[in-house]
Amino acid sequence: MVIDMIVGALQRVLVFPGWGLAIEQDVPDTVVAAYKRLCAEGFITRLLPADVAARPGV
Repeated sequence: MVIDMIVGALQRVLVFPGWGLAIEQDVPDTVVAAYKRLCAEGFITRLLPADVAARPGV
């Protein structure tokens, strides 16, 4: 559950700047790769719904 929260927090770091809710931050490629791997492994209970996360400017 803690890993799910960390994955969700990172998703918001990646998504929120596109919505104007945060400033853009540099995220190393290794961190993005780890995020994708954790998502693929099922640590997704704290992610935004896919249709919401995919819409910039919402």
